Amino acid sequence: MYWGRRHELSVKTDKSLKPVPVVRCRPGAPVIRLDLGELNPGLYVVRVIGAVETKDIRPFRKALFLRSAVNDGADGGAEVSVRRQRLGYCDEFYDVADVYFQALEKRAYRMELQVDRGSEVDLLVHNITLDDVLAGTVRRAIKTRPAYRACPASNAQRPRSSARSA
Repeated sequence: MYWGRRHELSVKTDKSLKPVPVVRCRPGAPVIRLDLGELNPGLYVVRVIGAVETKDIRPFRKALFLRSAVNDGADGGAEVSVRRQRLGYCDEFYDVADVYFQALEKRAYRMELQVDRGSEVDLLVHNITLDDVLAGTVRRAIKTRPAYRACPASNAQRPRSSARSA
């Protein structure tokens, strides 16, 4: 645990939390395969909760890349979108990666996650969650009519402004 002081560097305290189970991810291994189940059309996010070891923390972070592949194509799941993102991290468990994708139709979705080549630190993954980004929102058209009043005269009947002569 750290003591965060305003406008100064944080100081590591002697306090720590109990150890929790993690999966150590190195470049290329393991590949985490997720069965996301059958999803309704909408916008979803897979969040990776993780950390790195304290010995790997320095003011300028070493590179850590995450590769994700999800079958979110419009062709029934045959097309796979591959993304690569650089992660920010610390030595406490936080949301280190958010992978957003759009479900275009109701069907089963799958995702693969792995630490990608070029990474200089191991990622300790504690939890992975799937969240519906639009949960709690009203899923209907809010605007059902024009917000302005139409002019009774059509454009053809409106008088034209005359140009001023200089």
